[in-house]
Amino acid sequence: MQNFSRCAWALSLLAATATAQIRLPPLPLQLPVQPLQSAGQNLDQIDSRSLQRLSAVRHLEIKRLIRSNRGLLDLDPNGEPIIRNEILALSPSETAAAIARSLNCHIVREQTIDALNIHLVVFRAPDSMSAMQALRVFRESDPDGNYDYNHIYFGSGAWSSAKLQPNAQNSSLPAPTAAHLQVPQWRVGLLDTGVDTTHPAFHESTVHAWGCGNKLVPAAHGTSVASLLIGRAQGFRGVQPDAALYAADVYCGQPTGGAVDALVAALGWMVQEQVPVINISLVGARNAMLEQAITRIIARGFIIVAAVGNDGPAAAPLYPASYPNVVGVTAVDAHRHVCSSWR
Repeated sequence: MQNFSRCAWALSLLAATATAQIRLPPLPLQLPVQPLQSAGQNLDQIDSRSLQRLSAVRHLEIKRLIRSNRGLLDLDPNGEPIIRNEILALSPSETAAAIARSLNCHIVREQTIDALNIHLVVFRAPDSMSAMQALRVFRESDPDGNYDYNHIYFGSGAWSSAKLQPNAQNSSLPAPTAAHLQVPQWRVGLLDTGVDTTHPAFHESTVHAWGCGNKLVPAAHGTSVASLLIGRAQGFRGVQPDAALYAADVYCGQPTGGAVDALVAALGWMVQEQVPVINISLVGARNAMLEQAITRIIARGFIIVAAVGNDGPAAAPLYPASYPNVVGVTAVDAHRHVCSSWR
């Protein structure tokens, strides 16, 4: 019965995630009565050419973000954004440490999530060496190791982390501890930007915030998705307005926001807080570290719901929606048919 309830809860999130994927409600929120119906109405109002242009928006945002932050960001060989000079290592061995020393790489961050059996280390290569060069050496010298770029993920809509508050300060992320999955009440998780809990839509809602050193850095994307999940405004009731929302801000207003190590830490917090269903309306490249974390969290009985993005049916898969056993969500029309641009 508990697994059935979790599945029903996950299915109820599909409507909210699909709505957020296409068009997020503006602030102040003017929310529809039924999110799924709103998604269909929005799609009916947008011609196929406009939908196809949504794919270009993400790539334009990536280019603009890189141009504005060349000292912090770079592109991987596939054109996906990464944090410059950073390499992720999962449970690195002494061999990895020796390789790091030989390359003059040093540890800039690390976290241990006991519940997921994850020890994630972030190495920084010297400025004279690109992340691509450093990653090649790690992988060739230690083929049994698990290494990848520190990719950055974007909101599944016309938005990017660069539009967040510019003065927010970064801080170290807490390392969650192990917990058993015993959920005393409905809980839903959200990995996104910060949520503006002062908005009237949340006056009767319970929101537990995480990240940014406990400093709130609200932004439109996270606030809008949260409103579809638990919001109450002008007679609107979210998918589960009586649930407690566990909202992890993985951006904190920084151009390096949405990086893999922040997402993994947020997932660890969700495990610690026993949040059975987690919504991730973010898209990006395939990443070995994120895949490991999501695989392990699903194996523990959690459900991950993620938007597939707006790149269309001919595009390469986007993640985390394309990982095995993740509930991938796309847009639907008023008749609940898959949007033609994704067929």
